[in-house]
Amino acid sequence: MKTTGPTSWYLNGDIGWRTGFCKEMSAGIDGLRLAADPHGPLRLGSSDGSLGGLVMPRGFCIDVTGLTYLLEPDGLHIRRYDPTTHRFLRLPALGGFGTGARQFGHIGNLASAGDNLYVVDRGNRRLQVFSRTTLVLRYLWTEAMFDGWDPVDIACNRNSAFVLDNLKGRIYRHDVDSDRLELIFDPNETEKHFTRIALEANGNVLLWNEFAQILEVYGQNGVRIEKIYDAGALRGRIEPPWIRLDHQDRFCLPAGLIEPCAPTKGCRPPPEEPLWACLGNEQGLIFNQDGDPAETPIEPEQPGPARYLKKGVWISEPLDGGGHDCRWHRMELLLDRLSVGSKVVCSTVTANDRLDMKQIGQLPESMWKKCLTELGSDCDQDDISVSGGYQTDALVQSRAGRYLWVRIELESDGYATPVIRATRVHYPRDSIASHLPAVYASNPEDCWFLERFLSIFQSEWDGLEGRIENQAAYFDPTAVPERLLSFLAGWLDVSLPGDWSVEQKRRLLSAMPKIYAQRGTPQTMRMLLRAYLRAITGLTDKQQRDYPILVEGFRKRDVFLVDDASHASLGRMHPLWSPAVTGRLQLGVFSTESRVRLCSTGDPVSDIFGESAHAFDVYVPSIWVESAEQEQWLHNAIQSEKPAHVSYRLNLVESRFRIGLQSTVGIDTIVGGLPGAVLAGESTENLPPSRPPKNLLNYDMVLTDQWKQRGGVPLDLGSRMGMETVLT
Repeated sequence: MKTTGPTSWYLNGDIGWRTGFCKEMSAGIDGLRLAADPHGPLRLGSSDGSLGGLVMPRGFCIDVTGLTYLLEPDGLHIRRYDPTTHRFLRLPALGGFGTGARQFGHIGNLASAGDNLYVVDRGNRRLQVFSRTTLVLRYLWTEAMFDGWDPVDIACNRNSAFVLDNLKGRIYRHDVDSDRLELIFDPNETEKHFTRIALEANGNVLLWNEFAQILEVYGQNGVRIEKIYDAGALRGRIEPPWIRLDHQDRFCLPAGLIEPCAPTKGCRPPPEEPLWACLGNEQGLIFNQDGDPAETPIEPEQPGPARYLKKGVWISEPLDGGGHDCRWHRMELLLDRLSVGSKVVCSTVTANDRLDMKQIGQLPESMWKKCLTELGSDCDQDDISVSGGYQTDALVQSRAGRYLWVRIELESDGYATPVIRATRVHYPRDSIASHLPAVYASNPEDCWFLERFLSIFQSEWDGLEGRIENQAAYFDPTAVPERLLSFLAGWLDVSLPGDWSVEQKRRLLSAMPKIYAQRGTPQTMRMLLRAYLRAITGLTDKQQRDYPILVEGFRKRDVFLVDDASHASLGRMHPLWSPAVTGRLQLGVFSTESRVRLCSTGDPVSDIFGESAHAFDVYVPSIWVESAEQEQWLHNAIQSEKPAHVSYRLNLVESRFRIGLQSTVGIDTIVGGLPGAVLAGESTENLPPSRPPKNLLNYDMVLTDQWKQRGGVPLDLGSRMGMETVLT
């Protein structure tokens, strides 16, 4: 179909590169880049087992709190980073050669999920699972429990561990809240010698075929999706690892892993970054593979072996202009900053007939018209106009033709690679030369020169027109660029938490216009809190049901006054007023130790009217607020919308029913299962301050005689610790 107006072809990793030919380059979701050197540290079969820097090196793992574990070179002992001493300390009472529990034949790899620390004991063909906090042995799966197996590797996401059986190529999964090791798929590929497993963010399983030196991608249903020959094709699809080894087997512990908390700050080093760069503003620490502090390089060192190939070429499939003799206009490229010595060359060729790649390869070099040459340099930061790189464009020099082929050539010194994030090809060319008198177009060669000359100015005008046409996107929370989210938030008078993800910020901004239409009402407060909870939890308004619930103070003043006969009547149930509501110290009236409060203002007679005045309560399920930071976000939301003279109280509601304390149906009563008896309590670190206590005797702990069915704690004369009684 013939094109009737200006349009474009957009190519990137998300929607596809439309690759026709690719040699010594990789086209992945992260962009076009040079392929890894087949003998360098970024090849898929790298000696450290990191699959070319895609995942953590073999023998390293990080738990949910951000603590780093490493396997000692002897394969028999494990060390854990100690934030207080900034050293890697050997785990006590764990390790050594042998076949007993807590001993190992030879450790293949480590992983952590939830409170579990997984150890693949390949020497004894078994998998041991320890408690991350107490180092108690929780599970032990041996070869005798299966029809032959050889666990060789393990990978974890937040809630599950995936175990690779090298003997039969099977994949097992263990959920952190389960006591079963489940076979999820059996590819029956025993001849492929899978020796490494990794996970994509979308749940796909990556298996390293050591025999063929390729990485195979499987869905969790066991169906193979694709084969990967270069690690660059997967960059952007896997969360980059925190740790990598250099050519001297040293690693940097970045700032985000030094503090004793979950890894929430600090930069993950790109694979080509030299180790000494870790000692910059973020002040990382450098260790050797034994876990001992390594000598800190003061100046840049030799970078070691080359990481990338030095030259590569990529050619697109034919891009259809929609009609005979389409006049292609210009091409835009979004590049990463180019390192010194790198080079990007872009050329095009056109034809009215669709040619296959063999015919394209036989075209003489003279038919390829160069339109862009970008050389690496130490450009200033001001040159960057887009996030993650900078954008440049050039006029397409090829003559008219329905089909266009784009060729991109990359060069580097082998230690870094240029990266093309995206490219856009505009067509057809609507030259401003058409607005000049016809005499200027009478000579085709002169007209061709005039069009190219005027395109310099036309590109600027096109850019202005494009920004005007797309201006509405800057006011749409779902379309505004990430870097302008704070700008839009300023227009809407919204304070965005700095540690929120982009998606959370977009959810909150999307809800604000509707909220502001009713600003100053309780309904607005409730809508705002629902928007915050939607951003925090991902729950929709329908999934949140009636929560959060707001109860204004005047609704709590409908008390039962004994001396008011008209108000007090049988069949009308009201709560009795008690001095304990205020807690004012009154001798002979209310003076119970530890329950009274010293109130220096007000009158006891009017307490019944003033206690709930200018106040309201907010009720939110406790399970939706997981940390003190999340509770503070809710406090900030309430503070931003409540009247200045009004006080409030945030109540986090647990799933229970307690007569006299938590028994208002529809407000603070949630019917749940029997609570588990965790006698040791739970860590209060980073818990929401308003969360009610758990597992307290005489508060919410339930003792039951149905312990066998419910997994409770039996308390009788025959109870024996360590036998049928388990304390968790």
